[in-house]
Amino acid sequence: MKKIAQTLFGLFFILAAAAAQAVPVKILFFYPGGEGSQESAQPILDSLAEALKKASGGKLEPSVTYFTDKAAGIEFIKTQKPAAAVLSLDSYYQYATTWGATMIAKTLQLPSGDGSDQYFLIGKKGTPLPATGPIKILSPRPLDLGFLTGKIFPQFKSLTPTV
Repeated sequence: MKKIAQTLFGLFFILAAAAAQAVPVKILFFYPGGEGSQESAQPILDSLAEALKKASGGKLEPSVTYFTDKAAGIEFIKTQKPAAAVLSLDSYYQYATTWGATMIAKTLQLPSGDGSDQYFLIGKKGTPLPATGPIKILSPRPLDLGFLTGKIFPQFKSLTPTV
C-alpha cells in the first residue's frame, strides 16, 4: 500500500509540475503568393507570440510561423499541425476543408466591409470576355481551377481558365 501511495504522490507531483509549465502552441500565418518572408516578418511574429504569452499569464508558449510558399505552408500544416492559422480567404476555401479547419473569425475589408476578397479580370478597354473556350488568368496567388470557377467567377462555367 505504501508503494501505491508513493507512486500516486510521485504522479501527482509530475502532473503538478507539468501544469506549471507553459503549453506550446503553434500558430500559422499562411498567404500563398503573398509578400515578405518568415525572416522579414519574424520581429512582428515574436511580438505577437510575446503578447499572447503575456495575455495567457504565461500558460501558453506560442510559436508563430509565416509562409507565402504554398508547398511549404501545406507541408507545415501536415507535419506540425498548428492549433490556429490566419490565412487568405482563397487559401481557406481551397485547402482548409481538407484539414478539417473551422473558420472562427474573418476580417472585414474596406471599402466593401463584407469580409470577402475582391478579384478583377483586366484587359484592354472594350475587349469583351469570350462566352466559351479558355481564358488565361495570371495571378501571383496559386488559385486552383475549382476555386476560380466556383468562387471567383461562377458566371464563367463554360470557360476553361488556364492559370
